[in-house]
Amino acid sequence: MKFRQFCALLPVLLIAAGCAAVSEDECRSQNWVQIGYDAGVVGKTADFVDNVQRQCASYGIDANMAELRGGYRNGLRYYCANLDAYELGVSGGYYYGVCSSPRIARDWERGREVYRERLARESRQRRIRDLNEEIEDLETVLIDPNSSQAQREHARSRLVKLRRERDDLYYQDRW
Repeated sequence: MKFRQFCALLPVLLIAAGCAAVSEDECRSQNWVQIGYDAGVVGKTADFVDNVQRQCASYGIDANMAELRGGYRNGLRYYCANLDAYELGVSGGYYYGVCSSPRIARDWERGREVYRERLARESRQRRIRDLNEEIEDLETVLIDPNSSQAQREHARSRLVKLRRERDDLYYQDRW
C-alpha cells in the first residue's frame, strides 16, 4: 500500500479500531456513567455510545443508555472546555468535531496546517540529504581515474539535474 493511501485510510482505521468499544469485564461492571465519561473526556464521537450498547449486548448485557449518555456528555463537556485544539493539530492528533464551538475546529485546522507544513519540510530535508549523498557519489565518479568517459558524462548530466532539484528544495525551505 502506498504511503498516501495509508495516510488517507488512517482516520478510518483509527475509528474502526475504536469499534471494540468495551471489554466484557467493563460491561459486567455496569459502571455506565464512568464508561461514558471516559469516552467523552478523550473526545470520542457519540457513535462510541452506540458501540458500547452493541458490544455489551453481544455479551448478553443491557447497557443503561441514559447513564452512558449522561457520562459521555459530562466527559465531552470537560474535553471541550480544556481542549487545546491548536496544540492537538500541531502534534498530529485528530479532532473528530465533537465540540460545538466553531473556534475549536478553526484552531485545530490552524494547528493541523502547521503540522502538515512541518511534515513537508521534513520530507524536503530528507530528500535534500539523499540528493547530497547521490551528488557526492557522482562527484567521486568525476575525479576517479578509473571512471570511463561515458561514466563521467553520465555523472555530469545527472549532477546538473540533482543540483537543480536540490536547489529548488532549498528555495522552498527558505520561503
